[in-house]
Amino acid sequence: MSVRAAAGPGLAATRARYAELLALSGFRRLLASQVPDHTADVLYRMALLWLVLEVTGSEALMGAVGFARAFPPVVLGLVIGVVVDRLNRRRLMVAANLARAALFASFPAAAALGHLTAVQLLMVAGGLSVASASFSAARFAMLSLVVPAGRLLPANALMSLAGQGLAIAAPLAGGWFMARAGTPALFGLLGLLHLASAAVLALGGPLERREPEGPGEAPEATPSLSFWGGAVEGVRYAVATPVVRSLILLFAVGLLVAVGPFSVGRVLYLKQVLGAGPQALGLFTTVAATGVILGMAALGAAPRVPYRSRITVASFGAWGLAMVLMALSPTLGVFLVGGFLGGLAMAGMEVPSASLMQERVPKEKLGRVYSLWDLTAWAGDGLSGLTVALVATATPLDPRWLLLTGGVLLVLLAGLGMGTRELREN
Repeated sequence: MSVRAAAGPGLAATRARYAELLALSGFRRLLASQVPDHTADVLYRMALLWLVLEVTGSEALMGAVGFARAFPPVVLGLVIGVVVDRLNRRRLMVAANLARAALFASFPAAAALGHLTAVQLLMVAGGLSVASASFSAARFAMLSLVVPAGRLLPANALMSLAGQGLAIAAPLAGGWFMARAGTPALFGLLGLLHLASAAVLALGGPLERREPEGPGEAPEATPSLSFWGGAVEGVRYAVATPVVRSLILLFAVGLLVAVGPFSVGRVLYLKQVLGAGPQALGLFTTVAATGVILGMAALGAAPRVPYRSRITVASFGAWGLAMVLMALSPTLGVFLVGGFLGGLAMAGMEVPSASLMQERVPKEKLGRVYSLWDLTAWAGDGLSGLTVALVATATPLDPRWLLLTGGVLLVLLAGLGMGTRELREN
């Protein structure tokens, strides 16, 4: 039997699974909104720390911005979860996109007036994080109402693939645009992308397969509970469910040890060690996005993905090894290979864990449980950035040691995770 003949049934089955998903009108709209939204997110993460370095020249502030991004979602995470489970999720996603468009527009406006300051960078970064956390929680919870339970893993993969598709070319174009028009002008374009995402969601009716009446889109919710009672109920459920609890802790600790070193380290390594400019940063982001796309395509094509939590843990370890390779890179080419491998690992971290959560958590609690997951992840992210900022105030940062330290800690965390029964057996 030829390789083509052997692959045929698998490819046909994959196409059939995706065709079944695309036949759902609500999923098509959710998918279409993902493209501009995720493209804007990728460019924002790529350009934010570069803008901080341009405006302030401060390595410490690069870490402080990471903390400023994380602090508001940590404080408001439980509130966001209750809001997602009680309000119309589609309208909440539209409102979050409109808020992000307005906040992004403030960057080129302030730059044009000559008043772009560190204070504005910190405040807008925090506001964008609240809007992004609200959008992500609503979209995560909405997907389980739009797609049948047995199709959640390929649906998550296809959602991520749609967003990452433009993310391959967008960073290259974004780096070129930053070099010519300036970084603040790029943020103005990101605002337009969020407006496009809002328009896709706003046009038409409800997204879910079942279309309940009333303000909410989770008819099984328990409105008899008070606002804070609902938040506490979500926390208790997550703590009492072993695999949910273990995944939340894994992401919190993993992001704590890795995000600051990875985010700050890659920018400083490109700029200080390799002497590269914003176009090289765009190239790195494109290569990493290519790795994410290939990883998600492989997961989405698989007819069955067992041991999804085990794949998630192993992917954290793989991300750590990629960071070690980046820390030891003598050339831009080797650094890019590390970025590609890191992208593959990130796909394995995201898709299996998301589909596992959506299947295990009751729909009426998804907003709260996801927000708790997001809250702890933001906490790890923010504390990681704050740690880098504090280290930078005491001593000049060496990007090699930043990347190496974060990578080694991730590998150790993955080893511990594999020893946890809940993560090894689900």
